[in-house]
Order: sequence, then C-alpha cells, then structure tokens
Amino acid sequence: FTMKTNKYIWSAVAIVIAVVVISVLTTGLRRETIKIGLIAPISGLTSGDNLGQGFVNGAQLAKEEYLSKNNHLPVDLIVEDDNYDSKKGLSAYDKLISIDKIDSLINVSSPTIDVIKPLVTKQQFPVLQLGAESEVGIDNIFQIYPDQTSIKLVADLANKEGVKKITVIMEQVKAYEKFISDFQNNFQGTIDIIRIPNTENEYGPTALKVKSNNSDAVVIFTSSKVGAQLLNRMNTIGYIPRKLYFDLGLQLGISDYKKILGNNPPILNGAEALYSIAKTDDTFTNKYKLRFGTLPGFLSGYGYDAFNTLLATYDKNPSVWTSNVQKYSTDSVTGKISFSSSGLRPPEFSIARFYDGDLAIE
Repeated sequence: FTMKTNKYIWSAVAIVIAVVVISVLTTGLRRETIKIGLIAPISGLTSGDNLGQGFVNGAQLAKEEYLSKNNHLPVDLIVEDDNYDSKKGLSAYDKLISIDKIDSLINVSSPTIDVIKPLVTKQQFPVLQLGAESEVGIDNIFQIYPDQTSIKLVADLANKEGVKKITVIMEQVKAYEKFISDFQNNFQGTIDIIRIPNTENEYGPTALKVKSNNSDAVVIFTSSKVGAQLLNRMNTIGYIPRKLYFDLGLQLGISDYKKILGNNPPILNGAEALYSIAKTDDTFTNKYKLRFGTLPGFLSGYGYDAFNTLLATYDKNPSVWTSNVQKYSTDSVTGKISFSSSGLRPPEFSIARFYDGDLAIE
C-alpha cells in the first residue's frame, strides 16, 4: 500500500470508530418504545353503538395526547380484535406476547380475560380489564370499570318487589357464573337456571323453556345480541314475562335491543336493570368529538382512562409498575380511579327502569 492509500484507510477506520462511539453513547440516552397491547371486541359485541371501537378510540386519543407532550418516552398501542370470542382472544394475546413483545395489556371482554387469566397472572406487568372476571383475587389484573358485583342490587330489588320464583337465563360465559353466584347469595326465593349453549343461534327452545317455567320474573345475563334475539323469540310465541331484570347488558347494549325489538318494545316496558351512574366529563366529550367527528361511545372514556393510568404509573420494572397501579388514585374523565387490594374499582351503580323507549334511574 502507498502512504496515500494508508491515509485513506486510517481515515475510514477513524470514521467507523466515531460512529460506533456515538452509537454506544446515545444508546444509553434513548428510551425503547413502551408497547401496550389492547384486545377489544371491535366486531361481535354490538350492532349499534360499537362499544369495542369506542373503547379503542378513547385509548388512541390518550396515546396521541401523551405523545404530543412526552416525545422523549415513545409508546405504541397495538390493537387486536377478539370478536367477543374467547378463542380469538387467546390467539390475540399469544400474538401480542410472542410477536409484538408487549410491556403491558388492556383487555375489554369477559370471555377473553377468563381464558387468558392463567397466562397473564404469570406476567409481572399490570393488566387493566374492563369486563367482569369470573374469579377475582389479589393479582396483577385491575378493573378499570367499577366493581360489577353490585348485581346484588338486582336481587335486593326482586326481594323488595315480592318475587318468589325466578328464571335466570345465561350464556355459558364464566363471568356470568359469578353474577349468578352473587345473585343467589342475596335472592330469598327459588331460582331455575337456563344456560344457553354456545352453539344455539335460534333461541326457540330456550324461549319455550322460559315460558314453561312460568316464573314470577326472568333475569337475563347475556350479551345484548343474544338477549334481544331471545326476547324476540318470546314475543313470537306470545310470552311476555311478568317481570324482567337485567345486569348492565341492557344499558350497554340498548342499541341492539332497539334494533332487534323496536325503539319502544312492549316486552321491555317496566324492565329493571343494573345501571352505571358514572359519567364522562364534558372536556373529554369535546376532545373526542373534535378528533373522531362523533360523540364518544359508552366505553370511550374507559379506554382513555385505561391508557392514561398505565402511563401515569409506568416503571421499567414490571413488578414496580404493577405496584404503582395498585396504589394509584386520581380523578379521571370517568370519575374517581382507585383500586382495592383485589384490583376492584369502587362501584358506581343504581337501578334503572325501561319506560317509553329509554332507561331512567328510579
């Protein structure tokens, strides 16, 4: 090699060394992206107000606001659709863990949390959950929606109204078993439980069973689509229950009931239901409308709060992050957020009656 060639070689080596040194120095300054997984029933939950998409939109709005103020700590929101189906929920979770390598999880539906719970409780990171769990314990799962064990309010109401015999209709979802247990522990009369097979899609046999029971009242623990189609079949065979009680399904899925049964169906007149009195504040409503061009859905504020709760409590150590969520307390767009030792948010429920095409608190 000539002296000139050696000069070029050493210059190139010097450049490479400089690049490596700069890379090493700046790597310590950069923060890796926080990956938050979100599993929601974007399809499959309702045919009217898309509760799952509304929840996702709320989380997306929170992410955009966060990044506009905190670009030094990048965060990604990875959304999967479980179609309100436990098998699809399990597949979505497997993808988020094995491929996307998420740092934390937000989940919406009860069927999905029940099937993935043995897996997520092995993780150290916090999980924020919307739908009720079939079993509640001290773990890393926190309910962003107020404690739904308030179903006992419906049992107390039935007792007060003199109901002695009830037929309970439920889908084969583990969370509904918890509802039935809470209801049974508080209802003073007799209960006959009819479980709807997952394969049923016509609901005629179930409607006939309910009619033959001739109970004082009927309690419905189902998704809104199933509940509405079942009531439609009852109408077809000329059976209208003397009393109808619901969990939150009537409030959450009111658009389904109206779409399938009509805007003011006689079969729902006088029906009573557990009712969430939590309200989303006006500031959030205006921001959501500006961003998405529509009013927020029933669950949109909870998506917003779930994302913000995770980022407000973040720690790179997953177990510390979980501990931070446990101790977290703040006023949010959906009201006061805090968690009991078993991860439940304080209940905010009342009883509402369906009358003249709408639900109103009694």
